[in-house]
Amino acid sequence: MKNKKKIILIVSLALVLIAGLIIVYFVNRKKRTFVINIRVPAGAEEGLYYPDGGIYSFGSKIKLSPDKNYPDMKYMIYDADAFFLNGGMVMGDKFTIEPVEKNGKFIFDVTKNKHYKIGVYTSNDSDEDIVISFTVYNVDMWID
Repeated sequence: MKNKKKIILIVSLALVLIAGLIIVYFVNRKKRTFVINIRVPAGAEEGLYYPDGGIYSFGSKIKLSPDKNYPDMKYMIYDADAFFLNGGMVMGDKFTIEPVEKNGKFIFDVTKNKHYKIGVYTSNDSDEDIVISFTVYNVDMWID
């Protein structure tokens, strides 16, 4: 009888511990926030500029807080697989995801658990490089 109680106690504690680890894993995983910096060289022509690597979506929406210094910047998220298959030519094609603006942030409807590239479509006619810095939420990052 005493051995049975010990076994039940140990199994119960193990189940509680496993449940706790699962909850911590899923709660922390969805709250990933990253600041992305994209350098646009001095004298750069209009085009798509993006960092090495990309983002991985945890949910069906990716939220982006734009750079306050560049309020009219065009931000783009596009299918990473299509980007590489087409040699980086994605502007205006079916793989580009257009955002919806809400309360000063951009919301992108994406496919859950998928890799995306993120970038800005801009030019820089000044004599100095500019750095566009923005924040993305509900993603993980990877580096090429």
